[in-house]
Amino acid sequence: EADPHGSGIAMYNTLNGEFYNNNISDNIVAILFWNATSCKVINNTMWHNGLAIIGDVLDNWNTHEIDYTNTVNGKVVRYYKNQNGGLVPSNAGQIILANCSAVTIRNDVFDNATIAVDIGFSSQVTVDNITSRDNLFGVFLQHVENSTVRNCTISASPVSGIELWATNNTTVWNNNVSSNIHGAGIALEHLCVNNTLTQNIANNNRVGIRCEEGVATWINNNTAVDNSEIGIEIYSGSNHNITNNNCSSNGEEGIFIEFSTNNNITNNTCSGTEGAIYLLGSDHNTITNNNCSGVIEDIYIELSNHNIIANNSCSGNSEGIYLYSSNNNLITNNNCSAHGNTGNGIRLYYSTNNNITNNNCSGNYDGIDLYHGSSNNNITNNTCSGNSDRGIYLDYSSDNNIMNNDCSRNSQYGIYLYWSSSNNNITNNNCSGNYDGIYMYYATNNNNIANNNCSGNSDSGIYIYLSTGNNITNNNCSGDIEDIYLEFSDHNIIANNSCSGNSEGIYLANSNSNLITNNNCSAHGNTGNGIRLYYSSNNNITNNNCSGNSNYGIYLQTGCNNNNITYNNFYHNTYYAIYITSGSTGNTIHHNNFYQNNGASKGVNGTCQAYDDAGGNYWYDNTAQEGNYWSNWDGNGWGTPNAYPIDGGASAYDMYPLGGPIPELSPIAVIAMAIALLGVALRRRR
Repeated sequence: EADPHGSGIAMYNTLNGEFYNNNISDNIVAILFWNATSCKVINNTMWHNGLAIIGDVLDNWNTHEIDYTNTVNGKVVRYYKNQNGGLVPSNAGQIILANCSAVTIRNDVFDNATIAVDIGFSSQVTVDNITSRDNLFGVFLQHVENSTVRNCTISASPVSGIELWATNNTTVWNNNVSSNIHGAGIALEHLCVNNTLTQNIANNNRVGIRCEEGVATWINNNTAVDNSEIGIEIYSGSNHNITNNNCSSNGEEGIFIEFSTNNNITNNTCSGTEGAIYLLGSDHNTITNNNCSGVIEDIYIELSNHNIIANNSCSGNSEGIYLYSSNNNLITNNNCSAHGNTGNGIRLYYSTNNNITNNNCSGNYDGIDLYHGSSNNNITNNTCSGNSDRGIYLDYSSDNNIMNNDCSRNSQYGIYLYWSSSNNNITNNNCSGNYDGIYMYYATNNNNIANNNCSGNSDSGIYIYLSTGNNITNNNCSGDIEDIYLEFSDHNIIANNSCSGNSEGIYLANSNSNLITNNNCSAHGNTGNGIRLYYSSNNNITNNNCSGNSNYGIYLQTGCNNNNITYNNFYHNTYYAIYITSGSTGNTIHHNNFYQNNGASKGVNGTCQAYDDAGGNYWYDNTAQEGNYWSNWDGNGWGTPNAYPIDGGASAYDMYPLGGPIPELSPIAVIAMAIALLGVALRRRR
């Protein structure tokens, strides 16, 4: 009695086995030849199973004696060996070819067998228009060359509908290999080379098409949809061309590439799946012009390097393109838009040296995210606008180049640097029309923020919190509430920025030892100040234009000590050019130009242009005996406290007013002056 769960009779490495007059039913395999040679199989009756030959040498196939007295499901087993040419008669229970060439199998139906058509060590074989139902394999080709499988309908095979094993230069086309719910529609295993799979339907299987350890397979114009796991799977292969396939609505991935190199994945439709295209441990692949819309992760790249991902449509839901621990990839010209409230256009996690350029990452939660050690990436010329949170987000990611991106009109932040994202170069980006233009939070140190447009944001143009050593230069931060806002941030350079518009131009809160130079902080609306300091000390504020503000040019508000304010221009501020409240002492103010502030008109009048309520501040350079230029000084009292009294309760004064305006300093002079003043401040603290 046969084992109903396995092989009725199994011959492993058997020589000269003989099997006569057996009745074998309802096994997976009736008689299994595994590396067996020279066996006789006579007058066996097999029901709901059949013969299976497995072997990697020719003797395993063409040395047997299997005559027509054997039947499968009441129909004859046709075993041909060493035959050249001919058409196999139809109405067979099973067909086996061994070492045959130019043989044709056509117009036959096979039900409930082990392998409907089993071919080994043969060439130029044609399998045409067969129907296979409920067989373990529909068509199984082993060590076959230059053959064709076409126009077949194969369903309900638990292993594979069509399987090629160590088979080369063979074409599988126009077959319907569907509803093999536990197996693959079409499978290529064990070093299959230069095969073509085209115009096949491989739907409702576990895997539509699977190629393992193959080389140079053409997989094109196939339909592999509604499979429970994967549409097309490539494992440990190379140089495959996967084009123009429909791999939509599969349970897991549309296309899954594992440990494979130099493959071309182009013009495929992979929509409506959990993951559209997934690369795992795969290098030097090209993924272009695919439609990957409406999935959880459109294109997912894991442990994969030197790939090109270009011109894909990755719009819909969740992540557009996700790189996990993947390096040196080119991500360019992809549409990664409209990923809903929880999705991101492009996300990098622990990925380095990637080039992310010319992508559309709009309408997502975040446009582009760099997470957890994603360093030395180039993020350039991308559109990251209209996202519900951030245009570009860096979290614990350093040494990246963020350049020429459009990060405008995001609900929260244009560019956000968070938690130890340091040494990044953020230049020439458009960060306008957001809540905050550029937002730097917690130990984001030594970044270069230059030549960005951070205007028209509803809160801050640039906001820096608890961060040091940043270079903020040549940015346009006009029309924000606080154009540049530093909080608990020390040793930063704020230079050559345009900070005109509304409210505060530059605001330092609890921030020390910063250089504020060559900034235009003018015209800040009804309540605005050019530069405002709050509990901020030892800052060097030099060569700035703080004119036309509706409040003060520079406002030192409580606890602002030992700041140097030199070589600045104050023209026509509504109230005082400089206003110092009580509790702010040791500040040095000299070599500044004060023109017509606080109502002082052209010519001499009694309105003072500055206010000091603290005391202990220095309104002149005592060593040089030079103070500030005041447009309304009457020329009297030079060298005495009566020369130019300062308003406020401190009874402060400029003892040495200048007779003419201070010429604008060159950038080199500004730097030299800043260094000199910093040295003075340090000596004073000692």
